[in-house]
Amino acid sequence: LTKEVLAELKQSILSVRSVLVKLCKTAYAIIHSLTKLLPAWYVQVTSCCLKKMMMPCNVATHWNLTYWMLVFAVEYFKALNAITVDHFLNLCKHKMSKKN
Repeated sequence: LTKEVLAELKQSILSVRSVLVKLCKTAYAIIHSLTKLLPAWYVQVTSCCLKKMMMPCNVATHWNLTYWMLVFAVEYFKALNAITVDHFLNLCKHKMSKKN
């Protein structure tokens, strides 16, 4: 690939990469906060009438996990949005917009 094509490719996947980073950080924060975020996550999931599930964490050795993270994020968008909007939980920096 030429430098121009490579630069264009990097620019075109920037928003996808941004979403994946936010999803990974959100999943990590929820999983590792057993007393504050995990219970709040289950409350949000239940209030959105979704099945109680944890977001798959992206692991470098599981190439297909990125796909499942994105599928999960689309299905659980309402719960993810609700938990990242809550300022008390301090996940505002991981909020995703519909544009992402």
